[in-house]
Amino acid sequence: MQIQLITFEIDAKMLAVDIMAVREIRAWTPTTPIPNAPPFVRGVVNLRGLVLPVIDLSERLGWGRVEPCERNVIIVVEIAGQLT
Repeated sequence: MQIQLITFEIDAKMLAVDIMAVREIRAWTPTTPIPNAPPFVRGVVNLRGLVLPVIDLSERLGWGRVEPCERNVIIVVEIAGQLT
């Protein structure tokens, strides 16, 4: 069985995720903050009626917070039946 991966880069580090888990790749859009959320939770976005959390993966992995720019994207993945 062959696995296909989508790769992306955070702070010069190459990461990958199974392409079958990726539901959508969308341009960065501002998030709505969530009070009392952990620092790595940037907020939520509305995706066609679904409210999805946006995680700063760099901060979550302990590599520091990334300030979004026009080159950043939001990768929507499905893990254990939940979209993230």
